[in-house]
Amino acid sequence: MVDTWQRAWAEFVPFLDFPIELRTIVYTTNAIESSLLVSQRSCERIRQQRVRRAVSSALAAAVISAVAPTPSTLATPRCAST
Repeated sequence: MVDTWQRAWAEFVPFLDFPIELRTIVYTTNAIESSLLVSQRSCERIRQQRVRRAVSSALAAAVISAVAPTPSTLATPRCAST
């Protein structure tokens, strides 16, 4: 963490020369952008969950229809005549 501050210090110090009003706007903008990013990630997780559920349902339906008995397999088997 200290290394990060030391590398960024030359870029950060001139920022402090800006008026407090401008710095406040920058801080507020950063907070809003951060909130939006969190919201977007949350929405993406919800979308992914919905897709997974839809795929699972489709696969389950496909397996059930492949395994389900058909009318021809339900017919009573006939014994071969001897």
